Amino acid sequence: MGIRELTDKGPVEVVEIPVVELPTSFKLISCDLSLNRPAFALINFDTITKEITIEKVINVEPPRPKATHGEILYNTANEFAKGFLNAPAPRYFVREAGFIVSGFFQSEMAKFKVVGVMDFLAYRYASGAKFDEIAPKSVKKIVTGDGNATKFAVAEYLPVYVGKYKYKCQDESDAVAVGIAWLIKNGYIESKATAKEPKVDVKKEPKVTVKKEPKPKASK
Repeated sequence: MGIRELTDKGPVEVVEIPVVELPTSFKLISCDLSLNRPAFALINFDTITKEITIEKVINVEPPRPKATHGEILYNTANEFAKGFLNAPAPRYFVREAGFIVSGFFQSEMAKFKVVGVMDFLAYRYASGAKFDEIAPKSVKKIVTGDGNATKFAVAEYLPVYVGKYKYKCQDESDAVAVGIAWLIKNGYIESKATAKEPKVDVKKEPKVTVKKEPKPKASK
């Protein structure tokens, strides 16, 4: 029973409404997809401080030569399960959106196989999470300000959002970028694409200059 209070109309029962404390942080899994080397990141976001913490990043080693798509997809699912089966449940699951590029129909259709496996894994291991997707070009545009930025340029921007982190490959940094882009797109943080310029041009890889040795003079 609730608390009863006396009023001019007699005793009235007052219903107590419990105070519900909203969570001050949430986790999301973000995915960079490919048949060659997919990668996944577990990110924690603090809604009070707006701090982003990378808790785990894994990638699937490139397949052996002549590996079938079935073998590749099996290894992808197996590595994802090992990495996140006992991880804290995410609130959101975000992956790259599948798309078709003119002239690359066959390779992009193969990528859709990975997309399908990730949808299955999201249902299997993160069924309580809200699912979303974001186009690869949108990730580049949101994070760097340039939709045609290279993988290297995207990685150069990440410390502006998450600080320094040692990635094993650019696929891992891409997976984190997917999560960052999603947070920006949904209004959790602001884009810092123009707040700090990267050390390199956002469109080009750094050029490596090779110093040529002078040719020896021909003996007379």
